[in-house]
Amino acid sequence: MATSVRTGNAGDMHAMFPLVVRQLEERAAVDPGLFALRPNAAERLRQWAGQALEDPRHAIVVADVDGELVGCLVVTVEQDLPIYVNDEYATVRVLWVDPRHRGKGLAGLMLKHAARECRHFGLRQLRASVTIEHSQRCALCPRIAICFFYSGHRPNPALTSQPPLLIPIGSGSPRRMLLGS
Repeated sequence: MATSVRTGNAGDMHAMFPLVVRQLEERAAVDPGLFALRPNAAERLRQWAGQALEDPRHAIVVADVDGELVGCLVVTVEQDLPIYVNDEYATVRVLWVDPRHRGKGLAGLMLKHAARECRHFGLRQLRASVTIEHSQRCALCPRIAICFFYSGHRPNPALTSQPPLLIPIGSGSPRRMLLGS
């Protein structure tokens, strides 16, 4: 079984669009209070993605197994508040792995690849968030610090006591091995 993780291209965007929509629907089903979708969400997403991906610093990362697209990650660059040292940071907008291939490390490999892309563009942070429900089944979560968002749920102190997932990119990082820097 040949597995590869690489930077996505224009053709991948078209192929991965149904995967991204599926991931958003899964997330909305888990927590509709936070992730409820508009009726025309797919159309809106396609329009947003076309505009957002005009910035060459935004990254699409795909995973394929034997030529079949089985995972995707979309990272965008955001402006931070002017009070912080880092003016910009990257944030994971979408991270999806086909259920048949979950638990095999593909999400981690895609995050590492995205971190390298971000470092290439001079970004120092890659941020992500995970719902509490997903974190309990996510193999990657126990190995990294996660910021848990919730809506309408009582936060579990054992889960929410961890700091946010801020993946520093470069030397001196406590998560350097995760990023493969």
